[in-house]
Amino acid sequence: MLETLSRSAILSLTIERVSSQLRLSPRHAAVIFKKHIGVSFRSYVRQKRLERAKDLLAQPELSVKEIASNVGYSATSNFDRDFRVAYGQRPRDYRESLGFLRGVRKAVSTKA
Repeated sequence: MLETLSRSAILSLTIERVSSQLRLSPRHAAVIFKKHIGVSFRSYVRQKRLERAKDLLAQPELSVKEIASNVGYSATSNFDRDFRVAYGQRPRDYRESLGFLRGVRKAVSTKA
Protein backbone atom coordinates (compact mmCIF):
# COMPACT_ATOMS: atom_id res chain seq x y z
CA MET A 1 0.00 0.00 0.00
CA LEU A 2 2.85 2.43 0.78
CA GLU A 3 4.23 1.84 -2.70
CA THR A 4 0.93 3.09 -4.09
CA LEU A 5 1.11 6.11 -1.79
CA SER A 6 4.66 6.96 -2.80
CA ARG A 7 3.80 6.68 -6.49
CA SER A 8 0.73 8.87 -6.15
CA ALA A 9 0.49 12.55 -5.43
CA ILE A 10 0.26 12.25 -1.65
CA LEU A 11 -1.21 15.69 -1.25
CA SER A 12 -4.42 14.89 -3.10
CA LEU A 13 -4.92 11.29 -2.02
CA THR A 14 -8.14 9.87 -0.74
CA ILE A 15 -8.74 6.43 0.70
CA GLU A 16 -11.23 5.86 -2.12
CA ARG A 17 -8.60 6.48 -4.78
CA VAL A 18 -6.01 4.26 -3.12
CA SER A 19 -8.47 1.46 -2.37
CA SER A 20 -9.66 1.52 -5.98
CA GLN A 21 -6.09 1.06 -7.23
CA LEU A 22 -5.62 -1.83 -4.81
CA ARG A 23 -9.02 -3.30 -5.65
CA LEU A 24 -10.16 -3.17 -2.03
CA SER A 25 -13.12 -1.54 -0.38
CA PRO A 26 -12.30 1.82 1.21
CA ARG A 27 -13.09 0.44 4.66
CA HIS A 28 -10.88 -2.62 4.20
CA ALA A 29 -8.02 -0.48 2.87
CA ALA A 30 -8.34 1.87 5.85
CA VAL A 31 -8.26 -1.02 8.33
CA ILE A 32 -5.21 -2.58 6.67
CA PHE A 33 -3.45 0.78 6.52
CA LYS A 34 -3.97 1.52 10.21
CA LYS A 35 -2.98 -2.00 11.24
CA HIS A 36 0.34 -1.82 9.38
CA ILE A 37 1.24 1.87 9.68
CA GLY A 38 -0.18 2.58 13.12
CA VAL A 39 -2.12 5.72 12.21
CA SER A 40 -5.24 6.33 10.19
CA PHE A 41 -4.96 7.04 6.49
CA ARG A 42 -6.32 10.56 7.04
CA SER A 43 -3.76 11.29 9.76
CA TYR A 44 -0.93 10.00 7.58
CA VAL A 45 -1.92 12.18 4.63
CA ARG A 46 -2.37 15.20 6.93
CA GLN A 47 1.12 14.62 8.35
CA LYS A 48 2.64 14.46 4.86
CA ARG A 49 0.79 17.63 3.80
CA LEU A 50 2.06 19.50 6.84
CA GLU A 51 5.63 18.28 6.33
CA ARG A 52 5.49 19.61 2.77
CA ALA A 53 4.03 22.88 4.05
CA LYS A 54 6.98 23.32 6.44
CA ASP A 55 9.34 23.05 3.47
CA LEU A 56 7.29 25.54 1.46
CA LEU A 57 7.18 28.05 4.32
CA ALA A 58 10.92 28.51 3.82
CA GLN A 59 10.12 30.01 0.42
CA PRO A 60 9.23 33.64 1.14
CA GLU A 61 7.77 34.25 -2.32
CA LEU A 62 4.79 32.00 -1.47
CA SER A 63 2.00 33.29 0.74
CA VAL A 64 0.58 31.11 3.50
CA LYS A 65 -2.67 30.99 1.54
CA GLU A 66 -0.84 29.70 -1.56
CA ILE A 67 0.99 27.10 0.52
CA ALA A 68 -2.25 25.90 2.11
CA SER A 69 -3.76 25.47 -1.33
CA ASN A 70 -0.62 23.78 -2.72
CA VAL A 71 -0.69 21.11 -0.01
CA GLY A 72 -4.37 20.33 -0.43
CA TYR A 73 -6.27 22.63 1.91
CA SER A 74 -9.25 24.48 0.49
CA ALA A 75 -9.57 26.67 3.60
CA THR A 76 -6.60 28.51 5.09
CA SER A 77 -8.24 28.40 8.51
CA ASN A 78 -8.17 24.57 8.47
CA PHE A 79 -4.53 24.62 7.41
CA ASP A 80 -3.69 27.09 10.18
CA ARG A 81 -5.47 24.93 12.79
CA ASP A 82 -3.86 21.66 11.68
CA PHE A 83 -0.40 23.25 11.52
CA ARG A 84 -0.82 24.74 15.00
CA VAL A 85 -1.96 21.40 16.44
CA ALA A 86 0.93 19.52 14.81
CA TYR A 87 3.75 22.01 15.49
CA GLY A 88 2.54 24.23 18.33
CA GLN A 89 2.61 27.45 16.31
CA ARG A 90 0.86 29.10 13.41
CA PRO A 91 2.41 28.85 9.94
CA ARG A 92 3.22 32.59 10.00
CA ASP A 93 4.96 32.22 13.35
CA TYR A 94 6.94 29.25 12.04
CA ARG A 95 7.98 31.27 9.01
CA GLU A 96 9.09 34.13 11.26
CA SER A 97 11.13 31.68 13.35
CA LEU A 98 13.02 30.87 10.13
CA GLY A 99 13.94 34.52 9.80
CA PHE A 100 11.21 35.62 7.42
CA LEU A 101 8.80 38.43 8.11
CA ARG A 102 5.98 39.15 5.68
CA GLY A 103 7.75 37.36 2.85
CA VAL A 104 11.09 39.17 3.33
CA ARG A 105 14.16 37.71 5.00
CA LYS A 106 14.94 39.61 8.20
CA ALA A 107 18.35 41.22 8.33
CA VAL A 108 20.66 39.36 10.66
CA SER A 109 22.24 41.62 13.21
CA THR A 110 25.98 41.20 13.63
CA LYS A 111 27.14 42.74 16.87
CA ALA A 112 30.84 42.76 17.53
